[in-house]
Amino acid sequence: MLHIKLTLERGSAGTFGLDVLRSPGDEERTRLFYDAPAAQLGVDRTRSGNNSSAEPNLGVHKGPLALANGQLTLDVFVDRSVIEAYANSHKSITTRAYPFRQDALGLRLFGDGSTVKSMTVWKMKSMTG
Repeated sequence: MLHIKLTLERGSAGTFGLDVLRSPGDEERTRLFYDAPAAQLGVDRTRSGNNSSAEPNLGVHKGPLALANGQLTLDVFVDRSVIEAYANSHKSITTRAYPFRQDALGLRLFGDGSTVKSMTVWKMKSMTG
């Protein structure tokens, strides 16, 4: 269970963002991304794990979002199977992921040409003890 506060500057990147619930070899991951040419925020669940749905193709979902001064600020909450991302205090994406692999716990930034302006990760505890 994590809270991630992240600000990325687009720079020359076409697509950039954050992978959560990622296995070490990238076999499984849920990708939160910004598609700069399309000006869209999205989530890619094509590798979210075979426990995530009865449907084999979990797909890519995205919608419009303008960057703020060329920057994307994400507040991401990973609470077991729930992933919530709030972008630029304006838009949000919520999804679920049930990775098959026990080691799908990692984070990874991506986006050639983008710059990390700030990133803080907090480990959260359960409300129920």
